[in-house]
Amino acid sequence: MANIAHGEIDTSLRYRVEGWPGIAVWIKGWTQEAVEEDPYLICDDEDCDHDLSEMCWAEGDVSIIEGDMLRVVMVGDDKEHIVDPDDLVLIHDSDYCPGCGQIGCKAYG
Repeated sequence: MANIAHGEIDTSLRYRVEGWPGIAVWIKGWTQEAVEEDPYLICDDEDCDHDLSEMCWAEGDVSIIEGDMLRVVMVGDDKEHIVDPDDLVLIHDSDYCPGCGQIGCKAYG
């Protein structure tokens, strides 16, 4: 299995995915997740019961972070698939067809 850590993807390499026999894929990137931060207090009135007023609070920001899954594309195709990085197995260029993406196809020699 490929041991791929965040920030260490190489889109020039090709893989097969465990459970997907016969096709080669390349990594397009990490999935992305939106993370919402908690609302924060903006009221500075010490006599205010902040829990009773929505006006005392501002919405937290939304950050986009890398997810834990990878977006891959079958060689010769353009549809993205989401896979677990642990399911990827590195293959050599001679193991797949660069035209159709099938592992074992020898159309290109």
